[in-house]
Amino acid sequence: MQNNNWFEHSSIYTKQHHSFYRWVLYPVILFLCIIGLFLTFAKKEVVIRTTAQLNPEKIEKLQVPLEAKIMENFLKENQFVHKDDVLVRLDCSLIENEKAQIEQENQRITQQIKMAQLFIESISKGKNLFSTDDSFGYSNQLKSMLSEKESLRYALKQSELNDQKQLEVYEKTKRQLEKQIESSDSKLQEWQQVQVAWSNNQSLKDFSKEMMANYENWQEQLNNVSDDQKNQVKLTISASINEQIEQLKKEVEQYQSEKAKLVKPTTSENDRISQTEKGKQELEQAITTVKQTVTELNEKQEKNQSVIKSLDDQLSKGILKAPVSGTVHLNEETKGQAELAKGTVLAEIYPIHEKSKMKFTALLPANESTYIKEGMKVHFKLDQKGGAPITIDGTLDEISENSTATEKGVFYAVKGTLKTTQSFPFRYGLTGELSLIVGEKTYWQQIVDVFLNKK
Repeated sequence: MQNNNWFEHSSIYTKQHHSFYRWVLYPVILFLCIIGLFLTFAKKEVVIRTTAQLNPEKIEKLQVPLEAKIMENFLKENQFVHKDDVLVRLDCSLIENEKAQIEQENQRITQQIKMAQLFIESISKGKNLFSTDDSFGYSNQLKSMLSEKESLRYALKQSELNDQKQLEVYEKTKRQLEKQIESSDSKLQEWQQVQVAWSNNQSLKDFSKEMMANYENWQEQLNNVSDDQKNQVKLTISASINEQIEQLKKEVEQYQSEKAKLVKPTTSENDRISQTEKGKQELEQAITTVKQTVTELNEKQEKNQSVIKSLDDQLSKGILKAPVSGTVHLNEETKGQAELAKGTVLAEIYPIHEKSKMKFTALLPANESTYIKEGMKVHFKLDQKGGAPITIDGTLDEISENSTATEKGVFYAVKGTLKTTQSFPFRYGLTGELSLIVGEKTYWQQIVDVFLNKK
């Protein structure tokens, strides 16, 4: 009876003992399986961590645009400005004076060009088109040239008249000599015929009345003397006829000699042509010179216009306006100064950031730069005192081409964009931890890497 009780008691113990192991072993095995599955399939991000800073995409710098004194400065630290607000006014009086002087010079150039063109037109038309004397001397120069032209015309006319008179005298003298030669030669021939007729005791016919009367008188003288004296009278009259013939011959020779010595006067036509051409050349030279002056004046005016355009551009910069809306940060080194060099930074304007995104910059060690690439995802964690840290996601946008050497080593600059929310406490210059996600690994792979001392 007792054995049976013990047996029953032992069976119960064995049954209970086996039930206890099942309740302990099975959960442990299940837990280990779950742990194994987690280590095998669960993955963790592999990241490179560095410090990043929130920066505006572009800081607008307010620089002194001119070498001019500051008249009004409305800039204040942490001042919020809207785009196109007037921030600084510069003293541009020197530039305005320079512009006014150049504009006056251009007006004088325009007037001079007008007078020069009127001078050229006057020479071309051969008359004075100036209504009054000009201040550039073109009117006086034109008067002098027209006066010289008129004097030359008068001198050429007088020269032509003198040539004409000399030619008329020559022609008249020539005609007179020819007429005298002809008359003397005609008388000579007549006397020679009379000599022949007298020598041959012939009668005359168709001679001049004077000659006929002389011949009849000689015949009467011959008839009124004795025969012994006739021969002497005849010889005496014959000698008288010969003497008259010789005298006429000398007259003819003298007239012919005078005619031969008569020289036709040379005209001054070539000289007049030369002087006329010289006058034309002087006028053309004057026109060429004035045209060259006009060209130079036009070039000068164009240069002045370029300078005026540059001065207008400078004057437009005399009022410095806000290029964007944002917050002003003053340059402490230039506070209160009125005279600054061109290009000096007066202040920086941090633009209003977009509510949905912001920019960050960071420096990454050179030995870790090979693991990153543009477009990869990042996390930015910002710690808050007295509160839980805030983490936001973003994207890596830019990796610098060149490295930067510092005392802490060699780094590459990286930039990216973060997606923000309205609750994010944004302020330019905040720093936080940047995690660059270079990949994912299972926990089992990470344990193996630790044991194998792999990075």
